[in-house]
Amino acid sequence: MRFYFRQSELETLAQATQAAKGGSPRFTVIAGRLGIGKTKLALSQSGSIATLYCYAARSNEALLVRQYALEAEQIGVSIPPETSTLPEFLRAVLRAARSRPL
Repeated sequence: MRFYFRQSELETLAQATQAAKGGSPRFTVIAGRLGIGKTKLALSQSGSIATLYCYAARSNEALLVRQYALEAEQIGVSIPPETSTLPEFLRAVLRAARSRPL
């Protein structure tokens, strides 16, 4: 897909990917209005490393964390079952990213 007027965003994502490959994990948030290409932008840079894409729907935090944990398992990231808050989840993901690009 071709992106128009997204060069700085693509560069930011490319830098995050390179940092992850170098052993320095990054947490990247993409926010914006519905239908402007956030998902395609995020996934455009994810081909070279394992990527965890977490859609932030309006929901109960514990339910979101369980959903995110299932998605993390699909790319080989184990989240402790007692994890129930987003900060705990992010800590677990960043810990996992220390040992492999993510």
